[in-house]
Amino acid sequence: MFKHLLITLIVIFLAAFAQAEKFERVIDVEVGEKLTVDMTTGGSIDVEGWNKNQVKVELNTRHGKISEHDIDVDHDSRGVRVEVRENGRGNRSGGMELHVYVPNKFDLDLETMGGSINISNIEGEIEGQTMGGPLELDGLSGDITLTTMGG
Repeated sequence: MFKHLLITLIVIFLAAFAQAEKFERVIDVEVGEKLTVDMTTGGSIDVEGWNKNQVKVELNTRHGKISEHDIDVDHDSRGVRVEVRENGRGNRSGGMELHVYVPNKFDLDLETMGGSINISNIEGEIEGQTMGGPLELDGLSGDITLTTMGG
């Protein structure tokens, strides 16, 4: 009996782990550029400053699959733009978690259709909005304009 229970728990754990997917990209940048994020899918956005001249973008999903979304990460003279959209190849999955590391001196423009926005250790012009979710801010300096419609 115990052996069957243990095997069942292992199978459930592996199935849950297999559903989670991850997307990752690293881009070389200059201090003072801008990160623009548009998550029309909704989901949380976490941006953390670090001491590297790189932007690291990590996107995780707790439900559904990364392949059910179009993910564009572009870099040009204005900075880095991240767009996450549903592509119609699956159910509306939700559960998107975007975590981005940027240089400590970087401008931000963040938007999500629903989910938290968490920003830490950044100096620059910071703006953004969430249609529903809390704002958590720590170690910021510069012009800051953030709004939430609820949360």
